[in-house]
Amino acid sequence: MLSSFATPLSYLPNPYMRRKIFQYPKSGDYKTDFWGIHSMELHPSGIAIAPWSGYLAICTYDAYTSDDKPTGHLFIWKKLTDFCNYKKANYHYSMDRPQSVAFDNNETLYVSSPENGTIHYTEDINIAPDKMFRLDANATNNATNPRGMAFNDDNEMYVMCSNKSSGRNASIVKVNNPANPDLRQMQEMLNSEQSEPGALALAIWGDKLYTTDLNGLAKRTSVNRYAIDENILVNKKSMPDSCGHAGMTMDITSDGDKVYFTNLVDGNAYVTQWDVNSLSPNPTRNFKLGSDAGQYTAWGIVVYEGFIIVADTARNQVKIIQETQLEY
Repeated sequence: MLSSFATPLSYLPNPYMRRKIFQYPKSGDYKTDFWGIHSMELHPSGIAIAPWSGYLAICTYDAYTSDDKPTGHLFIWKKLTDFCNYKKANYHYSMDRPQSVAFDNNETLYVSSPENGTIHYTEDINIAPDKMFRLDANATNNATNPRGMAFNDDNEMYVMCSNKSSGRNASIVKVNNPANPDLRQMQEMLNSEQSEPGALALAIWGDKLYTTDLNGLAKRTSVNRYAIDENILVNKKSMPDSCGHAGMTMDITSDGDKVYFTNLVDGNAYVTQWDVNSLSPNPTRNFKLGSDAGQYTAWGIVVYEGFIIVADTARNQVKIIQETQLEY
């Protein structure tokens, strides 16, 4: 076990992944009924771990109620180990239609609400994310529906916009100084347009940006990789056909040479690991979460200390698995 002062070499290239403390999760199924007040039968969506403190944030959404007013929640644990020991969340905030959650390098917490077209944030987790901004239609060519969010080493935000409401394909918006309304600037990334409206998420490692796409080529190569050049995406590559049928891909994360994403194939939900530099004819490994339950599908995913933490939405739980549980 690493000492409290150790810094694994694998974390050195990316400041976002340098952590002050190291926690050790436990594999298992973590149902929503212990998370906090009124937390039974919630559907987890976004998951994020703060880069320095290790705080765990999970947002959830509920099914539509009889009066057609959906509700959502944000739960935050100060310690991942507390979550793994079935302790209630330290913080619980009600939110309207949240989907994705992310921490920036300063541990400002952001939550996207795609149906409302808004991103909510707070610099202090003791306070609910009550600050908010919308994407600037003039600067983003009417890109809408913010879903997945990611930050580069310079703390610039990248947002996947599914754009369903505007009748155009999904694209990526770059936001500088997102927590400062006086300095905030937005610009749609050149060459970021996806194949159809239904792209959901993105991840960044170094100068590489990865996206998921519900409508990838023949629903197989539905993970894309780009190089970031200022405000332009270049050298697009799609996951090769040798990786098999990726199906509809949802959320995505990376820890360098490996990319992890949630996806649906033939009615089943999976976690998939893609070794992007592998020369093997089978560069992916999978873990079957279970059958898809209609509108509720696998979504949020993060990796931490050799564990994969995923929102197993159809079963109202977060599932933690070890990388050794993945199979070719």
